[in-house]
Amino acid sequence: MQLYDIFQEGELKAHLAIPDEGSPTWDYFPDEWGSQWMDDALREGIVTTITDAPGEKVWYYGELTIQPHKPA
Repeated sequence: MQLYDIFQEGELKAHLAIPDEGSPTWDYFPDEWGSQWMDDALREGIVTTITDAPGEKVWYYGELTIQPHKPA
């Protein structure tokens, strides 16, 4: 399973887990509930961006920056 942090303007907005099998899962921060993160097209675009270039160290999707999760 691969874990990712998603940032907007430097602020952490969500976590994404992409398992080896099955559907991706999302963890949004409470203030994001019901916001753009609920949009299926946005979520699918982020997952596609990552899976199309799995060896990257950082991905960009619009104004979002996606990085592999780094534990605190």
